[in-house]
Amino acid sequence: MPFLEVKNSVHDQPYIQINNPTKNERDIVKKCVCCQHMNTEEYNLSRKAGAFLQCDCEDYVLIEFWTPNFQPFVDFLNEKLKLGAGYTWMNKQRE
Repeated sequence: MPFLEVKNSVHDQPYIQINNPTKNERDIVKKCVCCQHMNTEEYNLSRKAGAFLQCDCEDYVLIEFWTPNFQPFVDFLNEKLKLGAGYTWMNKQRE
């Protein structure tokens, strides 16, 4: 199970990367980064972090961040990856 830590690219762009992700890990990342349901934690944290799914392939997943407010999203994503297949984002909608 990956534990995601933010690194900086050669262009000083913050990012996280998962090497050799499972299909489930890739699905979780896509749900968290690309969620368009505005009343969810995924949507709100992803937008505040400026999260951008730069690459999603079998070899690796790469997310770049375009704001300095990325740590709450990284913590959230780490928690969801720990839950693995038990993570269902629709159960966590905001009121």
